[in-house]
Amino acid sequence: MGIEVDEELSPTLIEKISDLGATLKSFEQAQRAAQVLLEIPFSTKRIERLTERIGGVRVRERERAIDGWEHSPLVEKLAAPRGVKTPAVVAIRCD
Repeated sequence: MGIEVDEELSPTLIEKISDLGATLKSFEQAQRAAQVLLEIPFSTKRIERLTERIGGVRVRERERAIDGWEHSPLVEKLAAPRGVKTPAVVAIRCD
């Protein structure tokens, strides 16, 4: 999740704060929402930094997943997801 070793906030609180920062229209709105909903004062800049940091981690995770998919063989790309059994026979009909 991109949590620093010396982070003083819990992972759940970081998730809530970064969700407010990402969901609302501005970091100022996220700051006011955190004050009202969580009853914990956070500065607008701290919410911005948390949101940007977590967002950066998510972007890097997505880029690694895309890169892995792009470099996988076609057979793996077209394979059924894990746990899904492919049918033995398939029929396609036109109306």
